Amino acid sequence: MAWSPKPSRHTRWLTANCGDYYVPKKFAVNVGIFAYVKSDSPLCRMVVTGVKEEVVRKEIKQIVCA
Repeated sequence: MAWSPKPSRHTRWLTANCGDYYVPKKFAVNVGIFAYVKSDSPLCRMVVTGVKEEVVRKEIKQIVCA
């Protein structure tokens, strides 16, 4: 059985007096960790593990007015 906190006096009042009010029972927390490798770091370094070659074609446009 999951633990559920006891509703506070305020949430009980809201559920009793506000018909469409929704009291959330759960919430989620997402944490992201981002790191960068310093170029002069003695412990971590960038290593080339492969090469991927791409051909990119872009249109060059300009505005021409008469």
